[in-house]
Amino acid sequence: MESHVLPLGEDPPAITSLCFNHNGKILAASAIDGMIHMFEMSCRLQIIGWLALDSSISSIAFGPNETSIFSFISQIFEWSLQNQGQILWPRNYSRGTRALMEHMSLLGEPVL
Repeated sequence: MESHVLPLGEDPPAITSLCFNHNGKILAASAIDGMIHMFEMSCRLQIIGWLALDSSISSIAFGPNETSIFSFISQIFEWSLQNQGQILWPRNYSRGTRALMEHMSLLGEPVL
């Protein structure tokens, strides 16, 4: 199996979460430094990256139409992929799971 190293700089931060888009062409990575990185897998280069939060992001997931990405820590944020770093939707974690399910159902996504 061939392995590849994605460019994260000279002193790369620890990666906390990875997710691919629906066709595996884009990889999203979150890190302990609060950065979200997006990689184009065909050329293995970072296409965008931004400081999302000032603390470690525990998990990320693409939004239902893949024009946004969700990050999870003590709050849930939805970030625009068209306007890098723009917050579309924040919620407190205490209400987050229910609020996220409600938000996803409003977007027409099936909620289990």
